[in-house]
Amino acid sequence: MVRLNIKKGWHVNANPASLRFLIPTTVKSEINHKAVRLDISYPPGRDSHVKLDGKSILVYDDNTILRADMPASTLAQLRSAGSLSLVVTVQSCSNKGICLPPAQLRSTIAAHF
Repeated sequence: MVRLNIKKGWHVNANPASLRFLIPTTVKSEINHKAVRLDISYPPGRDSHVKLDGKSILVYDDNTILRADMPASTLAQLRSAGSLSLVVTVQSCSNKGICLPPAQLRSTIAAHF
């Protein structure tokens, strides 16, 4: 699972994003710099009460959890490699409507079998 730690007064776009031009929060995984499959469950976003083009923008706040299921093939690769890298793409916006450019947050998780 991936827990989003977001500073008070900020949020990130939900997945799917509410509008085509917004960047959704996504999780990708890699082993030895090669993409591997994780099945990510993105929760529904919360209504931010911000409206763009007449549509309410759905967002994730602090402590939102994104759940991942690991297929057997990915688990086998992880056992062999010993670690998995996660790349979480987010676009952070303040509750006052100021948005930062998209960012990729990387984390490596060591496997302990």
